[in-house]
Amino acid sequence: MNVLDNKWVLRKKYKADGTLERLKACLVAKGFQQTPGVDYFDTFSPVVKSSTLRIMFTLVVTYNWDIQQVDINNAFFNGELNETVYMQQPKGFVNPQYPTHVCKLQKTVYGLKQTPRAWYEKLKSAMVSWGLINFVSYNSLFFSNKNEKLLVILIYVDDMLITGEDTAAVNHLISSQLPVCLKSYGISTINLGLVLKPTKLLTLEGFSDADWACNLDDRKSNTSYYVMFGSTLITCGGQKSKRLLLVLAQNLNTDPCLLLPLK
Repeated sequence: MNVLDNKWVLRKKYKADGTLERLKACLVAKGFQQTPGVDYFDTFSPVVKSSTLRIMFTLVVTYNWDIQQVDINNAFFNGELNETVYMQQPKGFVNPQYPTHVCKLQKTVYGLKQTPRAWYEKLKSAMVSWGLINFVSYNSLFFSNKNEKLLVILIYVDDMLITGEDTAAVNHLISSQLPVCLKSYGISTINLGLVLKPTKLLTLEGFSDADWACNLDDRKSNTSYYVMFGSTLITCGGQKSKRLLLVLAQNLNTDPCLLLPLK
């Protein structure tokens, strides 16, 4: 039987203005002691892509939608534990009658490897019961189109961004369904390096280019691309080609170059 150790993590929680809000103590299991296939199997944590966030923020500023960031209170304690996991009694809460006994966990705690996955499954089932739809190929995105009013929710582990066309629907979801603690980071995002401007026409455009073997040392190409949604850059990248290109030309002054990959 694998019995996990644990520890108390003590932290100070601050408000948005920097003042002390409260002192927090969290029980954390030492998940690195878990054994694959014994006390945990699959792991997963929902993380939204940065390009999706940029698209969402662009829609918000263009159509003047209300947006809320929501933090779920003690999110990881809400997951249902399907595996059999044993843990030592927490320090300061040892039963004096049974000091050598261990705890059989019924729900997830912080530190377990399967905790984020169990929390997501719990959240997903709740979202679906509320009438929201989860993208099959994108687990971090939920949406609904009730009364032809779009409502979008993005999941980042235990934080959520909620926005949509109907402000009343956003506030109703937060107040009536979620046991939440709202966090406000102010109105301006310029000091965070995030500046978004509304645009009249939202079009999705992609551009790419390559320098065609212009590296004089190894004759490999550099390729780059970027994608715009309206006036917002949502993703970009570049890389060096992994294959060498051979240039064959009978006459560089008159005939075009033929590029062939070398095996």
